[in-house]
Amino acid sequence: MVRRVVGIVMLSVVVVTVGAVALVSCGGAASGDLRWRYETGDGVLSSPAVVDGVVYVGSYDDYLYALDAASGGLRWRYETGLHVFSSPAVVDGVVYVGSDDGYVYALGAASGDLRWRYETGDVVQSSPAVVDGVVYVGSNDFYLYALDAASGELRWRYKTGLHVASSPAVVDGVVYVGSVDGYVYALGAASGDLRWRYETGYNVNSSPAVVDGVVYVGSADNYVYALGAASGDLRWRYETGRGVWSSPAVVDGVVYVGSWDNYLYALGAASGELRWRYETGYEVVSSPAVVDGVVYVGLYDGYLYALDAASGDLRWRYETGRGVVSSPAVVDGVVYVGSGDGYVYAVDAGR
Repeated sequence: MVRRVVGIVMLSVVVVTVGAVALVSCGGAASGDLRWRYETGDGVLSSPAVVDGVVYVGSYDDYLYALDAASGGLRWRYETGLHVFSSPAVVDGVVYVGSDDGYVYALGAASGDLRWRYETGDVVQSSPAVVDGVVYVGSNDFYLYALDAASGELRWRYKTGLHVASSPAVVDGVVYVGSVDGYVYALGAASGDLRWRYETGYNVNSSPAVVDGVVYVGSADNYVYALGAASGDLRWRYETGRGVWSSPAVVDGVVYVGSWDNYLYALGAASGELRWRYETGYEVVSSPAVVDGVVYVGLYDGYLYALDAASGDLRWRYETGRGVVSSPAVVDGVVYVGSGDGYVYAVDAGR
């Protein structure tokens, strides 16, 4: 297997005048009203990262985009070798993202210049986590990688039994990640040593959420799991009607997560009891964002939904042109999300 770091090589960075393509609506929008939308060349399955007034998001047209958060104007775009399904992480002025071309990229956040790229052995759909100067990211070559954030040099890698599309969570010196081999792994962040692994009944594409010493994660075996972060012991599991690819959001003692059974669930974090579930009619693959008592999530029916976090009642929904796999980012009263129709949307969150 070939593994190398390619340093400071300028590939295709295209800088376009701000606002040249974005569609911008007038201000004063009410709940669920469109602020703007930006058209890329293909479906947007990547989830946006919004930092310092810029929206960073990938597209299946092979580009990573940096858009002005207020207007939707294009700041820059960077062409990778294939689709960008991975969701970017932005830390200390650098954007880290994976690509289906098998590379992990580090780009300057201001201009999109290439800092480094690291070649794995297969597609990188996992989204990077950047902690204490290290980039943790999975690859379909079965490995979880730890790369130096400044140089892209390999610190360590850990081989699982199958693809690692799950995105890692790093808490208190431990990396938690799922694998298509059906296991949830806990690895030492410094060396990659195995702390524990927990076997579910099928693929783990869901990304773990770690809160108050508990790891919450979904599995394609139809269950949502709560595992002890220290030892991997099962605290509880909750059965849905189909596989759980959505990644949990844990807020104020409640776990919010979607399932392929067409429901969004709210479960008690301590015991896994059902608080409420919302029937959508379509698969829920998008991972929810919970802000100010509202749950935002995308659906295969092409809508972005806003639900009351306490009751599950519908606040509003916004229709895009195709299924929404992208997970919303909510910043300063605006919901940013991608759609399979090729657009990035900015929608007023309301109050």
